Amino acid sequence: MVKAIRPVTTEVSSANPVTDVKHRADIQGLRAVAVLAVLIFHAGMPLPGGFLGVDVFLVISGYVITQVVLRQAAKPGGVSWTNFYTRRFLRLGPALSVMLVVTLGASFLLSSPFGIQQATGATAIGATLLSANFVLADLTGDYFAAPAKFNPLLHTWSLSVEEQTYLVIPLLIVVLGIAFKWHTKRALIWTFAGTGLLSILFMLAAASDRIPAALAAFANYYSVTSRLWEFSAGGMVAIFGQRLRLSSTVARIVGWTGLLTIISAFALLDDSQRYPGPWTLLPLTGT
Repeated sequence: MVKAIRPVTTEVSSANPVTDVKHRADIQGLRAVAVLAVLIFHAGMPLPGGFLGVDVFLVISGYVITQVVLRQAAKPGGVSWTNFYTRRFLRLGPALSVMLVVTLGASFLLSSPFGIQQATGATAIGATLLSANFVLADLTGDYFAAPAKFNPLLHTWSLSVEEQTYLVIPLLIVVLGIAFKWHTKRALIWTFAGTGLLSILFMLAAASDRIPAALAAFANYYSVTSRLWEFSAGGMVAIFGQRLRLSSTVARIVGWTGLLTIISAFALLDDSQRYPGPWTLLPLTGT
């Protein structure tokens, strides 16, 4: 693990993340940690905060997608949003389609036709239309409630949140770029600053039950409005992180501290708190 951190230090300190594309073992490792944590949590094993792996994943997505946009912006033709969305579709679409077909087939054969099959079908339609989080909020009410635990497509809510973010963030970048004649990087910074601040304020208000009744539907566990700040945090690190100059020793200490912070969040937090909420800052900071 220590060896895996060393090349990352070199890349961050010497390579230009806007123009250089390299395999990031640290990112792949963090993705594995996040996914395994969620799997362990749902397997009923002693990792009470494993569901926070989704929050880790959203920060990673913000970081990776921002680097993709910055690399394209650095090219002579600038950002091609057509290319951006084509790549996102080819990366996510085929795997999602196969997973939905297999899960629906298994549900037809193994699940009760009274309730579970209908919920699975509705969630599959929602996942196809980038709105599984809305469907699951309506069907289950709460991520930790019993109806959610029996839905084999529960995990698609986070994919829908991510896809909705891919729609909101580029739209704001384009609008700001046209309105103020800003270049992509400046538009990115203001987009992340604005959406991140509004989202974290919305999340804190929701966690303290100070959201007006008219907005309550947008303040649940599955809501993109309560999670945009996590994506924005990863995006800000992608923009400003390249300015950091750390020695190998300091970077290794920071890396291990971050990993231990994430694992501590998985081990010490549980669903007795309101999520997303202030405690979500722990895995986010570690990531």
